[in-house]
Amino acid sequence: MAVLFIGFSKSTDAQCTMSCRGAINLSLSEFGYSKIEPEAVLSSSLGCGFGFEVSILDSLDHNYGDTAWCFMIGKTMRVSVKDLASNNSCWSKLKVEDKVPPVFQCDTVFVYCNDSILPTQIGFPIANDNCGQIPNNKLVYKDVFTDLPCFSVVKNDTITARVDRTWTTSDATGNTATCVQRIFYKRVKIEDVTFPENLDDIVHPVLTCEQDPTDFNLTGFPKIHGKNIQNGGLCELAVSYTDIKIPICGPRSYKLLREWRIIDWCTATSKLVVQIIKVMDKTPPVLTVPSNITISTDNNSCTAGVSLPLASATDNCSSVNVTVSSAMGNGVGPFIFPIGTHIITYTAQDICGNSSTKTITLTVVDNVPPTAVCDENTEVSLGFDGNSFIYADAVDNGSHDNCSGIKFSASRDTFPLDSIVKFSCSDLKAPVQVRMRVTDSNGLYNECMVWVRVQDKIAPLITCPTTKYIICSDDINDTLLVGKATAKDNCGIKTLTYKDVSHLNTCREGYVTRTWTAVDNQNLATSCNQTINQRDTTPVTIEFPKDTIFYQCNNATDTSLTGFPKVFGKECENIAITYTDQFFPIAVPACYKIIRNWQVVDWCKFVPNSGSSTGTWGHQQVIKVLDSIPPVLICPADITVGIQSDNCSGLVNLESAVATDCSQYITIKHNSPYATAKNANASGVYPTGTYNITFTAEDGCGNISNCLTKLTVRDAKAPNPVCLNGISITLMQTGMIPLTPAMVENIGASWDNCATYNQLVFDVTPKLFDCSQLGYQNVKLTVTDPSGNSNFCIASVFVQDNMGVCNTDTTTVAVSGTIATEDGIKASDVDVSMSGNMNVKTITDIEGKYEFPGLKKGYQYGVIPANDREVGKGVSTADLVIIRKHILSIESLNSPYKIIAADANMDRKVSTADMVELRKIILKIVDTIAQNKSWRYIPSHYIFQSPTNPFLENFPEAINGSNILQSYLNGNFIALKVGDVNNTAIPNTVSNRNETETIRIISSNQTFEKGDLVEIPFSFEKEITPEGIQFTLRFDPEVLKFKDLQAGALSDLNESNLGLTHLHEGLIHFSWDGDFTKAKDLMKIKFEALKAGNTLENIYLADNQLKAELYSNNQRYPIQLHLTDEKKIAPTVLYQNKPNPFSELTEVGFYLPESMKVSLVITDLTGRVCKQTTGTYEKGLNTIQISKQDLPNGGIFNYSITTESGEMLIKKMVLFKD
Repeated sequence: MAVLFIGFSKSTDAQCTMSCRGAINLSLSEFGYSKIEPEAVLSSSLGCGFGFEVSILDSLDHNYGDTAWCFMIGKTMRVSVKDLASNNSCWSKLKVEDKVPPVFQCDTVFVYCNDSILPTQIGFPIANDNCGQIPNNKLVYKDVFTDLPCFSVVKNDTITARVDRTWTTSDATGNTATCVQRIFYKRVKIEDVTFPENLDDIVHPVLTCEQDPTDFNLTGFPKIHGKNIQNGGLCELAVSYTDIKIPICGPRSYKLLREWRIIDWCTATSKLVVQIIKVMDKTPPVLTVPSNITISTDNNSCTAGVSLPLASATDNCSSVNVTVSSAMGNGVGPFIFPIGTHIITYTAQDICGNSSTKTITLTVVDNVPPTAVCDENTEVSLGFDGNSFIYADAVDNGSHDNCSGIKFSASRDTFPLDSIVKFSCSDLKAPVQVRMRVTDSNGLYNECMVWVRVQDKIAPLITCPTTKYIICSDDINDTLLVGKATAKDNCGIKTLTYKDVSHLNTCREGYVTRTWTAVDNQNLATSCNQTINQRDTTPVTIEFPKDTIFYQCNNATDTSLTGFPKVFGKECENIAITYTDQFFPIAVPACYKIIRNWQVVDWCKFVPNSGSSTGTWGHQQVIKVLDSIPPVLICPADITVGIQSDNCSGLVNLESAVATDCSQYITIKHNSPYATAKNANASGVYPTGTYNITFTAEDGCGNISNCLTKLTVRDAKAPNPVCLNGISITLMQTGMIPLTPAMVENIGASWDNCATYNQLVFDVTPKLFDCSQLGYQNVKLTVTDPSGNSNFCIASVFVQDNMGVCNTDTTTVAVSGTIATEDGIKASDVDVSMSGNMNVKTITDIEGKYEFPGLKKGYQYGVIPANDREVGKGVSTADLVIIRKHILSIESLNSPYKIIAADANMDRKVSTADMVELRKIILKIVDTIAQNKSWRYIPSHYIFQSPTNPFLENFPEAINGSNILQSYLNGNFIALKVGDVNNTAIPNTVSNRNETETIRIISSNQTFEKGDLVEIPFSFEKEITPEGIQFTLRFDPEVLKFKDLQAGALSDLNESNLGLTHLHEGLIHFSWDGDFTKAKDLMKIKFEALKAGNTLENIYLADNQLKAELYSNNQRYPIQLHLTDEKKIAPTVLYQNKPNPFSELTEVGFYLPESMKVSLVITDLTGRVCKQTTGTYEKGLNTIQISKQDLPNGGIFNYSITTESGEMLIKKMVLFKD
């Protein structure tokens, strides 16, 4: 596109009309720049002059003239052309390009055959570009190697190989250039090789033992032009060497004679040169000695016994011997050193004679302080002034020093040291710790501590008051009246107390002996006695209470209100006051009257049975009560009670009415006709309704009170609705149908405890269905009684379009779904039937899926799964144990599906009758379940309203739909195996068992003759409490005949626990669950012997029948039968393996006359060894367990045992093929 820029001028030059090209591309020259001519930019220039100016501008309008340069490549540029005459101008977009590739210069290079040809060694080619020189890091190359014949010549040089190196580079705009450089490798002659020189201390220094003579960086290597020869390299020379080692001294000092051999592969010539390499130990050992030692003399002498410390030495080439010496001798001692400084010399020498010597000093000083020995317990007695002291050495008990005499000092607490220590009364409270110091002639000292017990052995001095006389009213404890003793002590009186010994009679006359005791702080005591005489000098007078009248009966008998006798002059008397009341309920005008008889006795004057009344006084007091206040009566609060009984009445417990009054004669009654008793409590059995219960209280004075309690008894029990399930309704011509309660309610079946059926109010939700709600729909039926209590049930309604009002489409739909257990395990091979418009069948695939395609829209269809095969699959005694716990409410089944599975006889409950049916299946007595099927299927969308009792509902076992308008892909079912409540009947054949250790049932081997009754007792090898057991016992029917079963520790065991339908095959099926007792034997099975034999060879468990298992505490244990034989049957006996044939496990038994080593070998019929084991076995019966994993495949195998004496016994065994 061209852009036209027109400029105007008022001058004559305004006739110039210019236009520029829209955009131009400009390629730079090989010199990196290009000049732009006006003609390259202008598309037209009418009426313009012949002078134009070209300007190249960037985005900032910088003017670069008419020449384009490399730096403009890739930038936004424009070029302007201006008419110099008119100044008119126009411009174009400018794109500067570089299309000139770089220029290479590659030179041929000759190198020696062992030279490096890296560009950094032989140089880079020169690459130039019009926009600058190309750096080396922008050059890349690729080599092509050519190996040339031995005597190839190029430019007078013998060449061994050639490299053609292709160089490539690109400039900044992507222009690429290449060139080829040739590199020639020149051959060398064997005479050009220089060999390494000797390392012998003549030419070059020898190697140290720390240096590796195989390190060619140290010893040298044959070179060409100063570079090591590469074996197999381009020089076509082969280098090798051999070393001859000559020992010198020690393990690492030696001489090597290294013979170098060079072979020229082209000329087949060689050269041999010997190099001498010495490896020598010239370095003395590195000796590390202890630091200088300063040591003190021994505790009990002026010398020191010293064991000198060892020095350590290391050598780089050999072992080292270290010696030590001193003026006291050679070696480490111990030596006795006197006080002073001593030189200790250490010498280390290696095997090659190199040695090192170092010395240290040992200084012996007397740093032993004297030994302080204290007399640990010292006693000091205080004087009459309360003070005392001891000398410092008084507490010494043999202190001494090892080298000199000692002096003593002592102190207590923080006092300074002195020659004496002082004590006072303040030290009596606790022993005083005294520090004794002993100091030797060097000023060294030691201390010991001693406890000094300060004692005060001087008792107090005490003086008692004189004899005193007092009367009974005086206070004998008043020391101001009777006096107080005085006392003093050298360290103070702690207590001054007295203790009285009374010689007074019961009337407080006589004397008291008072013992005063003074105790000092050391509990030293001094006592004295004082006598105090006491006499009675006052007569007794009594003031009795007066008669009184009460107008309120509260506290009419309280003596604090009616009065109490006052006794005067009773100080020395023993006065007793009593009274008795006589109650008169009718005492007009009073309500009642009390005659109170007072009696006062002075037991100091009155002598009983003497006929004298001296010392006694009597008085009669009259108390009258005039009560006009009725009792205070409190009724129970108004209450509303809800009842739940079925007869619309119930027991109502009310609180009792409470009345208070001064009279104790109060009666409370009520007017309720339903109360149990006519007293203060109106509890009883009440029908529903409202009752006003009046309580009446009356006291002994005729005062009456009333109160009212309102009792409301209401029906609190919700009605019981009964729904119909699975009803079908058909849409009308309008495409809708209304729903009424009568459609889903079981008419007359719903009921209430109080209301009649006609009084119940029914409601249903939803109330209308249309074409969008075809198929199964849940409907809620609500029932309300007159009391407002309501309840509901859910009904399943099948909405169908039999008139086809919803069917307007002729396309087809599909119905599909998945069948799985409640654990999500898919059920395959389930027969699924389609009923309705099309009657077809299919089966589920391995994923449990089914599908019915091509169904017409708008018709009714039903999906019904069925499977009545393998009735016994997944059903075992373990299920009976679980069902039994559910029946006994020990552990309930945890899902509605398991509860339905437990209902074997289809009587809509779980009972022992179901266990009887299932046990027949387990024992193989029957192979069908009466009135039931092997599997049942419940739509997964169905929600149980009573999961703990699903039999209260009519749950569906099919999916029905009508007027299907679109594909239904969620026709899923929950599969449940009848009788399998522990989910072991895995529909897709996956096995999952949680087994633990093996439990062995044991019995002793018995031999028998024809006609014998053989009783076989069974017991556990170790203690366990089973909840259930099952197994199949196999016996030889030609040898033994079953007779009877005898119970033992297994409760309620009888023949119903046995399956005897296969006795002719020698099989007894056993299944038991129940309580376990502590009897000796589990049970006994009795046989009749048809031939002579023994039980060891004729009784075992059949593993291809019932799974031999024991159940305890929700655990499953496999069972093995072990028959022991204590009698010698033969010197060495190999028994037939049991069971045989087998599919999982079998046991090989053998008897040994004594303990010995035995080898067991199992081979196939070709003689190939499949299993071999050797061990030492005890005397008697032994067993070895064999599993199917020990053998390659099913078939017949030989097994043999070989004893250490060489005896071999052989038998055959059979493993079932998978």
